Amino acid sequence: MKKTALIWITLALLTTGAHAKNNKHRFDRFKPMIEAIRLDQLENFKREFTTLNPDINEPLNEFGTTILNYATSYKSPLLVDYVLGFDNIEINCSDTFGTTALHHAAVGCDSDLFITLLNANANPKLKNLGGYTPIDLVEKLCKDHPQLVEFVQTLKD
Repeated sequence: MKKTALIWITLALLTTGAHAKNNKHRFDRFKPMIEAIRLDQLENFKREFTTLNPDINEPLNEFGTTILNYATSYKSPLLVDYVLGFDNIEINCSDTFGTTALHHAAVGCDSDLFITLLNANANPKLKNLGGYTPIDLVEKLCKDHPQLVEFVQTLKD
């Protein structure tokens, strides 16, 4: 990992850690919604979302993780599709580490979610704090998924 990226990640962790101690209770209300995402329970998620009524792009934890990022990291295509249906969804919204939903799809080597997010105009060339784009992550982590690796090759300039 590049030295600069390591410094940025360390600073982000220190900053969010201090911030989290002061605002942890702020995020407690989202726990049932996050659990519904984790369990891939669309109807429970909708009920919690309606009850809480957050902005669709609102961070759900001290690290800036959004609903779309959670749904992608937990590999929930139904929830991803539901969230992408919101007019004001910020497809390239990132957390404090610069990680977008497309980065999560890349790390999970999930070609279906990766393509779904690309079709929703996710940017495959955005770098996270580690300096990696979703394309880089697929190439590095998804060697057992040759079709996905081959596909991301077509996204390079």
